[in-house]
Amino acid sequence: MQKAWVGPELAYVSFDSTRCVFDFFGRFPIDMTYRINGDTLLLQSNGLHLNFRGIGNPQFRIKRLTSDSLVLVPADPGAVKMVRGQPALYYVSQAITATDTIRFDSLYFKSSLCYGECPAMEYQISKNRQLKFIGGSHAVKEGHYTDVLSDSTYKRLQYLLSISALDKLKAWEQRISDVPRYTVAVWYNNKRQVIYNYRLPLVMNQLFKYLLTLPANVPLQKSGHPFVLVNPDTLTRK
Repeated sequence: MQKAWVGPELAYVSFDSTRCVFDFFGRFPIDMTYRINGDTLLLQSNGLHLNFRGIGNPQFRIKRLTSDSLVLVPADPGAVKMVRGQPALYYVSQAITATDTIRFDSLYFKSSLCYGECPAMEYQISKNRQLKFIGGSHAVKEGHYTDVLSDSTYKRLQYLLSISALDKLKAWEQRISDVPRYTVAVWYNNKRQVIYNYRLPLVMNQLFKYLLTLPANVPLQKSGHPFVLVNPDTLTRK
């Protein structure tokens, strides 16, 4: 059970040994403590979650749990309210959603400033593994840099793209202050997917963490001349 699970409409849940996080499209994720008693999943909310008021400590019956499949059925009024009346939550292991059908062409990533020390940066990765990076305030490096990704780093990117539901990604209107905005654009299979928001769907959480930390994990080389990346303002935002 201690893994990431994905469901319809970008539904997501992940478990570690004591905590779990649920993500439903159109609402901010809810982080909870859990324990299992027989076939019942007992949840306890950690902190205030505006989109989940009044759910108390919801309970779900674990109707099915295999290495690849998880089905949770609301077992009390709090759980029914939490899932907005859905009769059951159907998930599969995120790992089995990996596909080899993605023909990657390029990727663009941008992170904006916040009121604190959030790194302002943007970069592109091409299918020849070339990275072009522009770092601003609080980024790992400021200025224009390049690198060629190692085989292992590039293969990791390909894998994370394959489990991130690229064809289904979308965003919802969020009103948050003092957090950076992120743009992720992927060109693949002769099409383009663009997502732009403060909080991105957790189904792409592993990809997001990879993209956010990548510049600190590669040997960036100072560019001899400045360059211009794709203009994010020309991208279709979803």
